[in-house]
Amino acid sequence: MKKRYAIGIIVFLVSAYTFAVYKIYPDKLALWINAIIAVLISSAMAVITGLLLFENQRKTTSKSEKEDLRKILKAEMIDIQNTMVTEDLMTINLPGGVTRKVLVANIQPIAMEKVALSGKFDSRLSHQLLHVARKIRMLNVMVEYFLNSIGHGNIDMINHAAGNIDSTRSAIYDNLNQIAKEQGFEAEEAAA
Repeated sequence: MKKRYAIGIIVFLVSAYTFAVYKIYPDKLALWINAIIAVLISSAMAVITGLLLFENQRKTTSKSEKEDLRKILKAEMIDIQNTMVTEDLMTINLPGGVTRKVLVANIQPIAMEKVALSGKFDSRLSHQLLHVARKIRMLNVMVEYFLNSIGHGNIDMINHAAGNIDSTRSAIYDNLNQIAKEQGFEAEEAAA
């Protein structure tokens, strides 16, 4: 509403001034109309150029942000893959001289979640990343359960929790390999 009011006032003032030029200096009317047309054309060109430059800058920034997110995602995926296949496991001594090795780690899939929620990647990748992030969070819960089982001293609970951790580790590693292949990340050898 305010824009219409402002445009109306401008049109009225220009019309009034044009009428005054016509009445007072009729020989200058052509110059005045020429000046108005020049101002309108240059203003329109300035606005169009500004919009084009803004759109170009937005696309460049978006592309740069997407590339930065890809680099962070790749680094996090490699780190998590290395963690999933590490030999640096916690050794638990169970009664009867039996030992059990288990991964005890708390992993936060921050980059995966950030990439998935950014809206800069396709829905398939976002879905895959959120799926793996959920598995990682479940792994963290399983590790908590495992540590609590140790405190209770129940061998069946300890073995059950350790088995869940091992199978989830394998699933997370496989999912990350699949995503890496689909995204064209270079084949990175996880430290095995």
